[in-house]
Amino acid sequence: MEGMSHRCLFTIAALLLFPSIVFAAYEVNNTQAAAWLSAQQNTDGSWGANAREHFLYTVEAVQSLRAAGQRNGAYFKGITWLENHAADNADYGARRALALATHGDDVSSVIALLDAQQNTAVTGRDGWGLSDSYHQSPLDSAIVLNSLSALPTNANVQAGIDYLKSAQLGGANPGWPVASETVSDAFATALVVRTLAVLQAQDPTVATPIANGLNALNTSVVSGSPAYLQALAAHAALLAGNTTAAQNWLAMLVSGQGGDGSWSGRIYDTALAMRALAAADGTDSAANQAAVSIPDKNLRAAVNYALGRNAMDSLDRSELLRLTDLSAVGMSISDLTGLEWALNLQTADLRNNNITSTSPIDGLAQLAAVLLDGNPIVVASVDEDIPTLPEWGVIIMAALLLISAARRQRANRREALQA
Repeated sequence: MEGMSHRCLFTIAALLLFPSIVFAAYEVNNTQAAAWLSAQQNTDGSWGANAREHFLYTVEAVQSLRAAGQRNGAYFKGITWLENHAADNADYGARRALALATHGDDVSSVIALLDAQQNTAVTGRDGWGLSDSYHQSPLDSAIVLNSLSALPTNANVQAGIDYLKSAQLGGANPGWPVASETVSDAFATALVVRTLAVLQAQDPTVATPIANGLNALNTSVVSGSPAYLQALAAHAALLAGNTTAAQNWLAMLVSGQGGDGSWSGRIYDTALAMRALAAADGTDSAANQAAVSIPDKNLRAAVNYALGRNAMDSLDRSELLRLTDLSAVGMSISDLTGLEWALNLQTADLRNNNITSTSPIDGLAQLAAVLLDGNPIVVASVDEDIPTLPEWGVIIMAALLLISAARRQRANRREALQA
């Protein structure tokens, strides 16, 4: 202990008293799911066993990876596949537009096509069908409106909302049919509720249809239902602010996750489950999906390497939340800007760089150990290094723990000698 500074003691104490951080509730579930999902990707960047599955599965896979803060190599390969494959109907076009727009692609031409498919001057065209050749349906209208709600559009969104409200069924199961049927469908109902929930700010009168739709889902989506239905219902309930209903379906999802991280080995189910869990944790929120600027390219590379990503991949806040340990020795780093969003960072080995200021990381509550030897940073004066009262408390606690451990070791040694 001789020669050990109080800063070193403080670090030891912090690691002893706070050995791990508290991640979001479903972080482990989604990390395991992301690993499994990434391993199922085809060599061309798509997901699915055949051409019929490729588009839907790839769209949902990339959106789930992004929502969960897992934009790994599989995510970028999937985006590239979508960029090079056009959709042939309104359903896939809307999904593709949203996935690519959140990545930063220009999807204005796709939006224009979706806008043109709506024609409020013609009966039955307030909403959307699978294409111009189809009548409007709750299912396709919900999918298109869900995407257009987040994109710049010239469509008459209110007309689409009004159509969905009018298409809701009454009676004991007040959900929505897929098209013009007279029986409610759980899949269509969950998609419509999810869409109306994100449009409630524009039209508050959708509150009652949403509540009735969730009641219908409570009856039809149970523990034995497919995981994708449980996931869609949970996601819809979360967006609608009904946390009680959402927690019930989330519990079903967690109990149904397999040891390999998937849900029944199904790509689609696993992707939708990930999005629901990400919504519950908030990693898919606008705030956490915001891009983080890391001007120092060497720091950006170090962070990406620590997260198992490519050196120059873009980063957002949800991804920085997953950074717990950073090793960046001798990488010519001079600027730590961007690390202020690494709220779960515990240790940082930044020796032998060109760092002159640690201000971006000074406020990180979880950061217990920082190594800065070999940097031109100003060293604190002796007076500034005097422990504060709270620090003395932690130091004393650490010393007591170390003394107790030493006493136990001596006692065990005596007992061994006497045996």
